[in-house]
Amino acid sequence: MRSRLCMSVVVTVGVLAPGWALADAANIKQSIETYLKDKSVEMEGAQVTYDDLTVTEKGDLYDVIFKGLAVKGDEGFVVDIGDSSFTLGQNGDDYDISNLKVADSITFKHEKEPETAVLSWKVNKAAGTWSPAVEEFKAIDLQIADVTVTVEDGGEDPKQMVATLGDILLKGTTEVIGDENWNQSGSVKLGPIDVEDPEGDGTLKIGAFEVVTDVNGFNPKAYREQVVLMDELEAAHEAGDQAKVQEIKDKMQDIALLAEGGQAGVVFKDVDFQEHRGDKVHFVMEETSIVFDASAPKGAETGSMGLALMGVGAKYKSDDLHGEDQLAAMVAPENWDVNVELSNLPVKETSQAIVELLFAGIGIQDEPMIPFPQIMAAMGKAGSEVLVDSLSLVGPLASLDGNAKATVDPASAMGAIGGATLKLIGLAKLEAALGDLPKDMQQDIAGGLVFLKGLGTPEPDGDDVNYVYVFDVPADGNITLNGQPMGALLGN
Repeated sequence: MRSRLCMSVVVTVGVLAPGWALADAANIKQSIETYLKDKSVEMEGAQVTYDDLTVTEKGDLYDVIFKGLAVKGDEGFVVDIGDSSFTLGQNGDDYDISNLKVADSITFKHEKEPETAVLSWKVNKAAGTWSPAVEEFKAIDLQIADVTVTVEDGGEDPKQMVATLGDILLKGTTEVIGDENWNQSGSVKLGPIDVEDPEGDGTLKIGAFEVVTDVNGFNPKAYREQVVLMDELEAAHEAGDQAKVQEIKDKMQDIALLAEGGQAGVVFKDVDFQEHRGDKVHFVMEETSIVFDASAPKGAETGSMGLALMGVGAKYKSDDLHGEDQLAAMVAPENWDVNVELSNLPVKETSQAIVELLFAGIGIQDEPMIPFPQIMAAMGKAGSEVLVDSLSLVGPLASLDGNAKATVDPASAMGAIGGATLKLIGLAKLEAALGDLPKDMQQDIAGGLVFLKGLGTPEPDGDDVNYVYVFDVPADGNITLNGQPMGALLGN
């Protein structure tokens, strides 16, 4: 409910209903009033309220002004937006929205709870082009500065948390390429971010945070159907109607994929986390990124997915670490680069698995009910492959390099055939540093390192020795390591 209410804040100040005609100010006002009433119905008991609404003609444009705008939920949740306004103009069959003005702060509160949150900001630019035909912004450009969120619990000993989010830049475009498909791209940037725990336990700072998306062949019709079904699913789950839950799940799994492909990436820069109590951990990271891409061409039975992880300059900087935190500082990667590709994935079965994971994630069921035998059979028929193209984890003392490839084969003993090659680098440096650890940890770790070295094939590297591990997984399931049966190496 809260997520829908927060989205309504954006809807009420910038989104137009399909079928608007800019005939005159009175017609626009009536259309807005009707639209907001309809939105209140859609939000399941929530109401968009305002003290006054005026629409003034200004040449070819119209100024829309709200006084006392708010969103009130049936559970007592209230968003006080205050006074706001925007300018509306015709652009062919679309509408240009510009000159958005809102209050410098918006309050989120609950009529039955003492906790309040205040969002403070300065809106420097808010413009977009709305398409009634597809009910979507064809273009949007938001530039907001000095964003701060202040949360106060309102208890007997009130505590306040202040999160500074810096500047927020949001841009997006939508290209309509057919009756049921769009191409969409967008980006959100914010920072610097500074969050301090109200108890004084720690702080988190992030220099910059960015999300970039580029989606091809997005299916808005399928998306809207899924949104409606999710609401119905939540209601059926709360009512304990398991038959209805299963019926809705089947419908969701039958809906076509929402997009033919695309890419999404997240980047964090200059992360600084400090814990002020306990072990007083101080962790910093220069940059890390996560990039996900997928492709499922319309009508194709198979698709692909990829995941790339990159990190630079991660370090534990604390001087008084001990125990497990001290060990983590010695072995945790400072830099990493991982690329994983999944190809020839059966589209229908993969979509079904994703839906099941979604159900578990939102609490509709305790755990995913994924039909693994059917999915494995479909993956085997399609020749699905998993490729770890590169794996590089570089720590302050030791590092790990490797690659792997596996092909799904339901007839095989392990369900897949393939292999992997790993290389451990710098074990001598790690062994030399064990003396800095507590004595109760030294013996166990030293024994583990001796075992690892015994399993690997030594490879001289200057003054050090690297250890190589070549795994082979054949159809009969008798896994080998460097040509030797794993069972025998492990004493089985």
